[in-house]
Amino acid sequence: ARETTDDAQVDGYIIPISAKVGGIVQAVYFEDNQHVKAGTVLVQIDPRDYEAALQRAEAEEAAAEAQLRQAQTGVPITSKTTESRLATAQAGVRSANAQVAAAEREVAAAKAQLNSAQARLKEAEARNVLAQQNLKRMAALVAKDEISRQQYDTAVAEASSAQAAVEAAQAAVAQAEQAVQVAESHVLQAQAGVAQARAAVQAAETAPEQVASSEAQAGAAEARLRQARANLAQAK
Repeated sequence: ARETTDDAQVDGYIIPISAKVGGIVQAVYFEDNQHVKAGTVLVQIDPRDYEAALQRAEAEEAAAEAQLRQAQTGVPITSKTTESRLATAQAGVRSANAQVAAAEREVAAAKAQLNSAQARLKEAEARNVLAQQNLKRMAALVAKDEISRQQYDTAVAEASSAQAAVEAAQAAVAQAEQAVQVAESHVLQAQAGVAQARAAVQAAETAPEQVASSEAQAGAAEARLRQARANLAQAK
């Protein structure tokens, strides 16, 4: 006996298989219609592209870790540096103000000396006027032999001394005027130092912004490290 049919069918199962990664197949370890078990190696994909990607991801992770360490180190350094700079700038303002005060005292003292020198000059000029007038009288009297030559010589000496005193007083006034000018220039220099010191304080007062910027850089470096680690895990 034999069996015949014109619509024969055979039951079968088709199981789709796909890889998580793509690439060039280096070797095939099965034949068509071969029975295989779970876990059996079917094909080998060329690993060189993935190995290179893994090495690149490892390098990126190492670089990100180095950047994070550098950024984290920079935060306390920036904080301490800016605080020190602000303290130094504030001390500079105090010192500059003290220099202004000292220069102003110097001006006051120089002006007092000038006033004293001017007073002495007026006194010397008055005495000189009297001495010169007395000398003229003595000259007229000695010409008439109404006084002795010794009295006349004494008047001449007094007139010369009075004139010398005037010249010395004039020199003292000139010196005092120069001292006032020098002291006033010291005030201007000290005031310029105050302005410069205050500008340094304003610059140093940006410390919070600088610290915040340093902290932001550290946060960005940390984010880059997390991304690099994620890329490394994916490459592995």
